[in-house]
Order: sequence, then C-alpha cells, then structure tokens
Amino acid sequence: MTHTLLLAVGFGLALATGAGGVLTLRLIPPGAGRAPALAALGLPPAILGFTSAHLVPALWAECAALTRPELAVVAGWSAVVAGSAAAGLISGLRRLLLAEYVLVRVPVLGGHPLVEKVKVVAGRLGVRTPVVRVLEVDRPLVVSGGIRRPAVVVSRWVLENLDEPELEAVVAHELGHLARGSYWALWVGRLLRDAAWYLPSGRYAFGVLVRDEELGADELAVSVTGRPLTLAWALGKVWAGSSGSLAAGLVGLLGEERDAGRLLEARITRLLAGVAGCRRSPAPVLAVVIQGLLAMGSWQLLGLAAEALPMLCRFGSF
Repeated sequence: MTHTLLLAVGFGLALATGAGGVLTLRLIPPGAGRAPALAALGLPPAILGFTSAHLVPALWAECAALTRPELAVVAGWSAVVAGSAAAGLISGLRRLLLAEYVLVRVPVLGGHPLVEKVKVVAGRLGVRTPVVRVLEVDRPLVVSGGIRRPAVVVSRWVLENLDEPELEAVVAHELGHLARGSYWALWVGRLLRDAAWYLPSGRYAFGVLVRDEELGADELAVSVTGRPLTLAWALGKVWAGSSGSLAAGLVGLLGEERDAGRLLEARITRLLAGVAGCRRSPAPVLAVVIQGLLAMGSWQLLGLAAEALPMLCRFGSF
C-alpha cells in the first residue's frame, strides 16, 4: 500500500464517519443534540489528524519512504488538512478576540430596571451576574458573551419597543445561553466546522448544535419566567424589526448564528405549544454510542491500512 492509498483510506473513513454522524443526528429529537453534534463535528477531523500523523518521517517504517510521485500528493494533503486546521484556529481566535474587543467598548447600562432584573434572573439560573450593555442602534439586538466578564448586550430598540415581561423573557434567554456555556460550545463547534470545511457533514452538525443551543436557552428562560407565550411574542417582535446589517453583523460576530426562518419558526412553534425543551429520551446517548463505535471501527481500519503499508512495501507491490 502506498502513502497515497493510505491517505485515501483516511479521507474515506472521515467522510463515512461524518455521514454516520449526520444519520444519528437525524434520529435525535430537537433540543437533545448538543453532545452528539459536537461528536459528529470532532470525529472526522480527528481521523484526518491520525491519518496525517503517518506523514511524519519519524513514524515511517524503514521501507515506507515516499516516492517522488507521492510527494505532490502528500504536499497537497498537508496543504489542505494542516492549512485548513491552522486557518480555522486563527479565524476562531480572531473572532473571539474581536468579539471581546467590541463587547468591552459598548457602554454599560445604568439606572435601568433591566439591570436589577438581570441580577435576579442570573441568581435563579445560578450564573455570575453579567454586565448589561446598551448599543445605541435602532435595530433589535440581544446577545450575550464575554471572556473575562460575561455581558448581555441589548440595543436601544429593544429597550424602547419591548415591554417589561418581554424584555425579561429575551434577557432570560440570553442568560440561559450563559448558564449552558453556549458561547464556548458554539465557538468550538464553529472551529471544528471551519477547520474541516471540505467535509459536508460539518455544516449539518453545526446547524444542529446552533438549533439545540437556542432551544435549550428557551427552555431555561421559560423555567425562570414561567411565560413561554411572552417569549414567543417577543421573538416575533424582534424578528419583525430585524433588517439592519449592523445588528446582523454583531450577532454573527458574537457567535449567535440564528439562521433565520426555520429556526425561529421552530422556536416559536414550541413555545406556543408550551414545550420549551424536549422530553427525556435515550436517543442522545444512543447517538454518542453509535458515533463511538464508528470511531473505534475507523481507528481499527486505519491501523490495518497503516500496517499494510510496510508489509506490501517489502514485497514491492507498489
């Protein structure tokens, strides 16, 4: 077996594992896919990493030296896999630091009843009370995040167009994100997706992760406010007023990729039905087990392929 064929085996296993992850995610009810989605995002890049480790000269068998034609293949593989991983990491760190830079420069909201309300809701959810900041734009915007100190950013539009119960509901949703650690889960998920952008499964798995972070935050918000219809109505008002590129850009920057129509419709539908979360189900555990088996199987197949390289090399098969 040549190095080229080994790389092809590794890439095929990454594609197969990604496809298996997508299939298992389709079995999971909305709101219960965080761990399976992160697993589906992480397993294919891990397989590619294990495959790439074979390109390290110190790990080669004596008879597994690269031939001249394979140098181009290995160089191309390294450029795509290692280059994409490095670019994804750099992009993720840049986004993280830029979001922090923007957050700390948004003015702190003072002397407003919302500040005390945030403190009360944060206490109920057991999270550190975030700083409340107000962005002076006439567009709906409510986001949360922060590295050193958590913050909730609301736009002037939100303060002026939502009544007190609606404002409490949307802020409770953002505090739900802080309680769940959505900021970091989405950052890791986006990093894995971008680092292996050429794998089609990544986009779907990340979409499931985004969906479940939103539904999970809705569930926590309703658990402390007890008013799912208020949150549904507030979401409708925010969506109706959303049209500014500034708000959309800041939302994406802070990691809240709310993919418009379908996700919002799903959230409002569940809230109107009085269901903010999902029923307990063995599906998430089963999905993680299936993906674990896929990973183990891929590891075994990749190991067999790597062992075959020096064996066939000795016989001069390639």
